[in-house]
Amino acid sequence: MEIDILTRSENPAIASDTNHIFRKWAPLFWEAGDVTGRTFRIAQDDGRNPILMETCMRNAGFVDVVHKKWKVPIGGWPKDSKLKKVGLLAGLYVDQSLDGWAVKPIGEILGWTFEEVMTLVATLRKTLGEPKSLPYFNL
Repeated sequence: MEIDILTRSENPAIASDTNHIFRKWAPLFWEAGDVTGRTFRIAQDDGRNPILMETCMRNAGFVDVVHKKWKVPIGGWPKDSKLKKVGLLAGLYVDQSLDGWAVKPIGEILGWTFEEVMTLVATLRKTLGEPKSLPYFNL
């Protein structure tokens, strides 16, 4: 089980905005992975190519590989009570992890200053908390 690091939105205006912070976050990790030769695209589902994790499992000899995808909300925005609970827990996980996720790949590998990384993280954290953002990731 892996998280696709591309943050998505149920809000059509955000989903189609190529300059939105959700669209800027994951490509930074993909770039850092390209620099180091260690991909962050393991669970990326672009709709065109097989998911790398699935391919790796088959190459390792697994035969009954099943790919399932779930939308995991970030925050308490879903109306469904079970999804709301999942979203609150996922939101807490993401909120407490953002700083740690970003420092090494974006700061050290891509050469951003600590202040630049923290500004990016603060922007993403603020946006994730906005009621209209309706953020989620695929699992």
